[in-house]
Amino acid sequence: MGLPGIHESHHWLSLPLALLYLSALGANLLTLITIQHELTLHQPMYQLLSILAVVDIGLATTIMPKTLAILCFKNKTISLPECFAQIYAIHSFMCMESGIFLCMAVDRYIDLHEMLVAR
Repeated sequence: MGLPGIHESHHWLSLPLALLYLSALGANLLTLITIQHELTLHQPMYQLLSILAVVDIGLATTIMPKTLAILCFKNKTISLPECFAQIYAIHSFMCMESGIFLCMAVDRYIDLHEMLVAR
């Protein structure tokens, strides 16, 4: 399990992955805090962006802890219910993310259409 051929350096791969995970969490939390505190950003597109940040936090939190456990602690086993729960969560978050992108595209389309019709 893991990346074949580089078993001795798995612990070194965990450091950049952990930093990426922490930076993703930090960036999404900063996005949420900024949208919440700035009154000019209380518009539908920014609300959708904040929902997307929450979904991204959920997706990253679903994937990365087990990945880091495999790389750092060589914990390569996973129970069947845990596997099903992780697969269900990943698919749910991916579907939510796709739906949010669709809502964002429809919102932009409606805005552009109203702007062109108003001319």
